[in-house]
Amino acid sequence: MTAFKPKQGHVGNRSIQQVRRMVCKRYTAEGKVGIVMEGIRGDELVSVVCRR
Repeated sequence: MTAFKPKQGHVGNRSIQQVRRMVCKRYTAEGKVGIVMEGIRGDELVSVVCRR
């Protein structure tokens, strides 16, 4: 049998996924509660609050 050689596109996709995971914003429990409370208040959309 021959060794598995990933296609060139797979290596690029894997590195892009790793970068996205590192950049992805992680919210604390307190931050999540704050976002929900602001959404319930209705002044701004939840998506706008999350972008801040």
